[in-house]
Order: sequence, then C-alpha cells, then structure tokens
Amino acid sequence: MTLAVAGVATVCWLAWPYRNPPARTTMVSPAQPPAGLATRPLPTTARMVPITRLEPVVSAAPENRKAALVLVDGSASHETRIRAIESLRMPLAESDWKVIRNFLLKPDGLDRTQLGQVRKNELMDALCALSPPPADLGAVLATIYRNSQQHEVTRDYAVQHLAAYYEQVSQQLKSGALLQTVQDFLWEATGETGTSIGGTALLGLERLSVEYPAQFNRGKLGMQALQMAEDGSAGELARISAYQICGRLGVADALPTVLEAARNGGTLPVRISALGTLGQLGGAEQVPFLETVLAGSEERLKPAAQHALDQITARPKLALGQ
Repeated sequence: MTLAVAGVATVCWLAWPYRNPPARTTMVSPAQPPAGLATRPLPTTARMVPITRLEPVVSAAPENRKAALVLVDGSASHETRIRAIESLRMPLAESDWKVIRNFLLKPDGLDRTQLGQVRKNELMDALCALSPPPADLGAVLATIYRNSQQHEVTRDYAVQHLAAYYEQVSQQLKSGALLQTVQDFLWEATGETGTSIGGTALLGLERLSVEYPAQFNRGKLGMQALQMAEDGSAGELARISAYQICGRLGVADALPTVLEAARNGGTLPVRISALGTLGQLGGAEQVPFLETVLAGSEERLKPAAQHALDQITARPKLALGQ
C-alpha cells in the first residue's frame, strides 16, 4: 500500500487513494479505550467496536513474539521497529496480537511525528496482508477511526486499511455480516468532510466498488461524491478526492462545481484536481477555458490543463469536428 500525498503541494489530478494527510499541530492526550459499543457522534474516548470474528489463530510463529516486544520497546530505533513489523507472519498467537493490538489502540504523542505515523501505517499494512488477518482487526481499525483522541493521521490510516481489510476478508467470506459492517463504517467515514478522512473513505469505496461491483452501490457513491464536492465547508483534501471520484464515475452534475473550482479554487492543488476532472466530465464548451489556462502565466496548472484538453479532444465526436 503506497502513500501518495506527502503534502498539499504535490497533490495532483493523478492522485490515488493512499495518502498521508496533514498532521495537526496539537498534541493528543493518551487514553485507555474502555470497552463498549461505539455510537455516533465520534466519541472523545475510544470504544471497542464489535465486529464478527473470523476463526481465531491457535498456533504461533516464534519470531512474532520478538517482533511484538520490539515494536513496543520505546528504546528501539525506528529502523529496528520497521524490521520487526516486516518479520510478522502467520500464524499470529493471541498473546502476540494482544501486545500489537494495544499498541495500535493507545493514542501516542509520537503519532504526531512522521516516523510515528509511518510505523503505525506499516504495521496496519502488515496486519492486513496476513492471511487470514487477526480475528478482530476490523474492530480495531474501526475503533481507531472512531476515537477522536487518536491523531488525525492515524485515524485516516485506519480508514484506508478498512478497505484493505475488506479485500483480504472477502477472499474468505463472499458475503455476510462482517463485510456489511466494514462497508457501513466506510460509508460513515465519508461524512467526516472537515479532514482528509471523508475523501479517504470515498476513494476506498470507489476502489472496492470496481473490485466487487455487486456489493457496492456506485450510484450512491456518486451522489456522496457530488455532495462532498459541492460542500463549501469541506476540507481541501476531501474536495480534491470528491472531484476525482466524480470524474471516475462520470457524475455530470458535478461539472459546474468542478469548473468553478478550476477557475477560482482557493489553492493550486484544488485547481489542478478540478482541471483533471474537467478532462473526464467536460466537452467542447470547456475547451476555450482550458486553452486560456494554457496561454496563462501559471505554469503549474498547464500540465493538468493540457491533459484535460487531450482527453476531451480525443473523444470521437470532437475529433471529427461534430
């Protein structure tokens, strides 16, 4: 799983789901998550979200014990911890998973640092790649997402990995309550438009809808993306993701909003993303505007404008002058 955003200056119309949202500047407070059922709105303390368990693992690979202990060793270097994460393999004993699970669930001041964020992302990557993944990994990811004391970046990563978890679990369960519950959490996360999380959930749902078309309502997804794109209070990264999804799904009703963003978006990343979407949704009427951008003085907009123009003029009717 790759991270496609290192900062808003590098966001472009070719961006794909996994990205590193901007870190907040405030320190989060550690909290021990009490047990119980999570409910809306997002709680100020973590609540373990119950998700139907897969069959538990009863045996263990001996190297996992060392890896788990290294991971939580505050004196271990970042490189040592990453190597420990990379050494994880099936089967994962319940005792080792408990150590790792507690590490993920506990908000940590180090999560506001880039290295701390990388560690948790790499760990979620490794756990989702296990076959089968830990029995209650979905519950852990959902709990992290719903815990507002977790750092925003960690919560975003949890939403990203809920989609990856769905892919892994769907190989064992073609349908059922577990898959539906994971879907429900992803749909819920699309409502968090003030941060990158809503856009992350949209991108994850869109990818899953391509892989599992019978299990996801792409019409509903398009409507959600349109709503996010039109929401003036939505955060920049959420709107950028919404433009991308509207373009991929061919949501024609988004064209006026996207065109306005391409003209007057508050930041270059917003304008670049909107220009890219114009190439998917626009037609002959948008060609003069794109030519104006190409003739303008803002060089950073020109690659996206040229690509959009190429997409539009390559369509058969325009190519024939019709």
